[in-house]
Amino acid sequence: MLSPRTYRLLLRHFDALDDVVACRLTHKRPWQEEALTGLLCDLLDAETREEEKVSYTLSQLVEDLGETDEVNCE
Repeated sequence: MLSPRTYRLLLRHFDALDDVVACRLTHKRPWQEEALTGLLCDLLDAETREEEKVSYTLSQLVEDLGETDEVNCE
C-alpha cells in the first residue's frame, strides 16, 4: 500500500514533467500533438529524460522515496 507521502512525491514528479510539456505550449512556434507526446515519452524514458530540465527529477524522487515514512513516537 502506498502512503499519502508517496502519492504526494509521485504527483510532484509528474507535475514537474507536466511543467516541461506545458512550457512547450507557450513557445511562439506551435507544437503538434505528436511532438508533445514524443516529448512526454522522452521524459519517461531513462535514457533521454536527462536532456530536459525537470524541476523534480526521477533521481530526487527515488531518493525521497528511500526515506522512511515512519513516525518516531519516543
